[in-house]
Amino acid sequence: MWLQEQGDLKLRVRALESERAFKRVAAMQQTIAQVKIMCATLCTYLLLYIYIYIYRYIYHLPALIDIVIRSPVSRNTIYIFLLQFL
Repeated sequence: MWLQEQGDLKLRVRALESERAFKRVAAMQQTIAQVKIMCATLCTYLLLYIYIYIYRYIYHLPALIDIVIRSPVSRNTIYIFLLQFL
């Protein structure tokens, strides 16, 4: 009669190549995570910059319309006013 082995003992053997592959995968995952964080930061910065840039013009638009329509000023004055916000 044959003896049956019982238990949860499992032997795992890893090759050196698989260890190197695991390190490469970990390095790539870390690099991809850093690139994602950098892209998210850049997108946030660009959106805030565009929002502030547009807000400056919308905020001063009534004053610009008032100058152009109601005030008898020269074009140079209007250009100087516009250049202040560029």
